[in-house]
Amino acid sequence: MDFKNRIKHAWNAFMGRDPTPEQYQDIGVGYSSPPITQSQRSYTDRSIINSIYNKIARDVAVISFVHCRTDKNGNYVEAIKSPLQECLKVEANLDQTGPALIQDAVTRMLKQGTVAIVPTDCDHNPDETGTFDIYQIQCADILEWYPKKIKVNIWNPIKGRHEERFFEKETAAIVINPMYDIMNEPNSILQRINKKLALLDVIDNESASTKLNMIVQVPYNTRSTMKQDYANRRINEIEEQLADSPRGIAYMDINEKLIQLSKPLENNLLEHIKYFMDTYKQQLGISDELLNGQANEVIWNNYITSIIEPICVALTLEMKRKWLTKTARTKGQSIVFFKDPFRYVPTTEIAKIADVFSRNQIMTPNELRQKVGMPPADDPKADELNNANMPDYPEENAMPVQPEMPAEDYSQMEEELPQEEPQEELSEEFSLFGDNQNEAPAAKKTKSKAKTKSTKSKTKSEPFSLFGDNAEESESNKAFSLFK
Repeated sequence: MDFKNRIKHAWNAFMGRDPTPEQYQDIGVGYSSPPITQSQRSYTDRSIINSIYNKIARDVAVISFVHCRTDKNGNYVEAIKSPLQECLKVEANLDQTGPALIQDAVTRMLKQGTVAIVPTDCDHNPDETGTFDIYQIQCADILEWYPKKIKVNIWNPIKGRHEERFFEKETAAIVINPMYDIMNEPNSILQRINKKLALLDVIDNESASTKLNMIVQVPYNTRSTMKQDYANRRINEIEEQLADSPRGIAYMDINEKLIQLSKPLENNLLEHIKYFMDTYKQQLGISDELLNGQANEVIWNNYITSIIEPICVALTLEMKRKWLTKTARTKGQSIVFFKDPFRYVPTTEIAKIADVFSRNQIMTPNELRQKVGMPPADDPKADELNNANMPDYPEENAMPVQPEMPAEDYSQMEEELPQEEPQEELSEEFSLFGDNQNEAPAAKKTKSKAKTKSTKSKTKSEPFSLFGDNAEESESNKAFSLFK
């Protein structure tokens, strides 16, 4: 854009806004925190349980969910550029990105046991037609269940408040927690932990209050009304002295006594919570090393297999079942998830994995460079599946072709071949055990000449070849191949 168009179409949020807005504008209801992620239900698991929920939700959110096309065997072929793909990868709605919506959905599912992911913006009414494109989706809390509908509490971005609406079960993706029996059953271990934590919070609040919990023993009988009034007046005096004193000091009569009742009682509540927490983590497959970031490969793989993958499978299957028609599924459309194998791999192991993936032609060099945060290379070979440790041959699975020797060089090679006449004559003349020492010299010369002629004729009939001995071989078979 040139300078003229830049000045003509320039816009600044704090300057040149014409007409000037009024002092008050009705822009809707304001909130101090994102209201779309606020559930209308109350929970008591706001301590260590909530940190486990957040850990699982974050690990699921980094998984890549893709609207793709598959082959007849269900294998991934390519990603489909569709509005649904845009919702899953970039923008789910006006307030959330795709990964943020996945994290919100998993958090609600773990706390409530179920969550509804409903389409809020489509090109056609989902209740009237079975074919529609989804442009925005939201998470909603399920309030009531009906045979073919559900009643949910959902955020209305137009009015700026939560509303209760009905959605068809055919269009709402209803995801149920795969660990429902462990987390959300009324008598599950998690619910017992929540009750124990609530009791522990009550005891802590009582111990941290300003109550003294003591008895004042007065040196007279308090059965009469007059003595009771006098005792109450004396207690009020002590309270005023403690409240008005900067050090919290009060005086008493020599015959008065104070009996302290706030002695902490011994209980096994904290030990019970620790026991239930260890059992809960074992059932889920979560260890302390996993939470503090010191888990090894075995612990991490067990966590991915037992927790993350079942949640991802539940999400993808429900989206695929509700948002893709049978015709689309028959044509190969699907919703799948992919894990990044390099995300949790140590830096020392990345080089080994990259070498194995490249050598076995699983990933191209540019794909590997993208995983480690490097820009793609300009070399065309960087986008090819090729083993860099092997030399490049002109033909696939072929060795280098041996160059043919010119025909005029054969005679030169024949002349350069070593002559064996002197060795043969010497071997024939000198024999330690032979009986042919009296053979005539003429016969010996004739025999040596015959041997030389046969050698020459044999040399002429067999041209030199590094890989073959047949001179009549066709031109196509002159190149050696391990697979021919």
